Amino acid sequence: MKITLKSTSLFVIELAFMIWWAILQFLGNVDKEGCILLLILSAVAVFQNQYHGISYANIRQNILGGITSLLFAGTSIYMFTGTAMECMGNEQIPLLQMADTYSFSGILMKLSFIMGAYLVFWNLLLLGYDKIPQLARMEKKQNCSSQKIFWVVFILTALVYFLYLILCMYPGMVQYDSFIQIDQMVSGHYRNHFPVWITLFMGIFIHFGIAVFGNMSAGIFCFSCFEILASSFMSGYMLMTMAEGSFRYKKVWMVLTEAWFLGCPIHWMFASYTVKDPLFFYCMVIFVISMYRLVRGYQTKFFFDQFILVLSGCGFALFRNNGGLVILITTILFVLIYRKKYPKVLICLGLIVAVQVILEGPVYRAIQVEDGEYSEAFSIPLQQVARVVYDDGTLTKDQKEMIAVLMPLDRIKGEYRTDISDPIKGFIQFQHTEDVIKANPSGYLKLWIHVGFQNPRLYVYAWMDQTYGYWHMGNTCNIKRIVGQENAYQVSNKSLSETLFAQSGNYITSWGSSKWFSIFHDLGLVTWITIYAFIYLWMRKRKEAMLPLASLLYLGTLLVASPLANDIRYTYGSVILIPFFIYMMFDHQKDFMTSSLSEEGSIDKILT
Repeated sequence: MKITLKSTSLFVIELAFMIWWAILQFLGNVDKEGCILLLILSAVAVFQNQYHGISYANIRQNILGGITSLLFAGTSIYMFTGTAMECMGNEQIPLLQMADTYSFSGILMKLSFIMGAYLVFWNLLLLGYDKIPQLARMEKKQNCSSQKIFWVVFILTALVYFLYLILCMYPGMVQYDSFIQIDQMVSGHYRNHFPVWITLFMGIFIHFGIAVFGNMSAGIFCFSCFEILASSFMSGYMLMTMAEGSFRYKKVWMVLTEAWFLGCPIHWMFASYTVKDPLFFYCMVIFVISMYRLVRGYQTKFFFDQFILVLSGCGFALFRNNGGLVILITTILFVLIYRKKYPKVLICLGLIVAVQVILEGPVYRAIQVEDGEYSEAFSIPLQQVARVVYDDGTLTKDQKEMIAVLMPLDRIKGEYRTDISDPIKGFIQFQHTEDVIKANPSGYLKLWIHVGFQNPRLYVYAWMDQTYGYWHMGNTCNIKRIVGQENAYQVSNKSLSETLFAQSGNYITSWGSSKWFSIFHDLGLVTWITIYAFIYLWMRKRKEAMLPLASLLYLGTLLVASPLANDIRYTYGSVILIPFFIYMMFDHQKDFMTSSLSEEGSIDKILT
């Protein structure tokens, strides 16, 4: 290691910018421990990068890394906006208030903050680009019986989840949305507010429980049992795939991953949660894992992975309205990127799209499915217009009259919330004023566009406040279990031990309030880890690089139609995939592992 005045000066300058970024992040964010960890990693990265001269192999990779780092820096600015400061309790911090001004000192503070954020992500990319292949390199062959791994993980996970369900939460966790779907199952009248196919699938277990045991609680319990089995299969499938990889420390990573599945109460709750979300996300995770296995060429009997890919892909496409769009875009990108290289995968994706088109087209019409609320797709536009009304933005008389037809202006001022669209959207739905939008869609589209041109700052603020949890690090979501939801079916949660119920509740609460546990449900951090994995795999020209893109595409749908600003219920699948994406970065090709990396130790020489 050669130490020079230039390298030392650059190290000090970069470190100073990053420390400044960390100070403001520490002041402004809930997840302060995550900021400390990032600063430590970044300091190690900049030290390594300056004194060892790490660089990307070509200019295209530099541009890609630079753009991503700049995007990361840009998202950090959100904490300086007025609403964000109020929501995070930072309105009393003078340093942040100064940075939010347009004075010379405020602008200088913002620019230095952006530079610090840029350098943090840039140096982490450089460090990963250089060190991950070295850590991934295998010294000797490791023997792992993947089938045994699958069954051990499946049984252990199912046992823990069943114990929680039976001892603490029989018949399973239910909430308001659960009973709307149950009403449709009982009445046989289906509306596409919730995807019909997940409602019909849930109905199989609900009706079975009622027929055999004579009550709704038994039906909910049957569906909870199926969810636990699906979750356990997903965990076993993931760790089985890890066992077949080539990562040097895969056994350690597998143990940590399974410990996370068993110890994190978020997984317990979702595995017995009677709503559309858990099963959809299990399908999403299994879809990504099965694609990875097929792209990497893992061998299974009787076309097992192909069958799992089609089955999980159909669930991914049909069990949530935005899942079908993600499947369609993923299929198109797969064809454009890989063309005919993986015919088995292309056939599977084609089958999934065909099933989706048939079931959501002719079959929907045959069973007379009623359309869902028109306004569900316009959560963010409605919030943006409401924000202009709430903040007394610029509106013409005609614009006010068009808005008032949907909802009285004074009612908007009283009901509007920055981080949830339900008060505005719910009023429009329950009062049936959304029919006005249906009757004049072009007129209201023009209204939204014109009001946006008149109030661009408020539109941007409204969008950020409605989506910040999914891209801004440092915000933890609320972790709690739902009990005692009133309903017409006399369903209530029962526990075999009040002490155990209370202790499990305290444990769940600790995950929601603990400083260190909060890292595991920082949804913004989840997004940026996924982006990091995608950028790293793409720069390394890895053939499985597009798999994190499926998760990012799903997260992207939240940025245009999110009903809540920061809720793990909408991103649970991306949370589950984080251990697998990290594993993917370390699971290099075997021929790459035996290349000149082991002989020369230089990353650049391999790609040049």
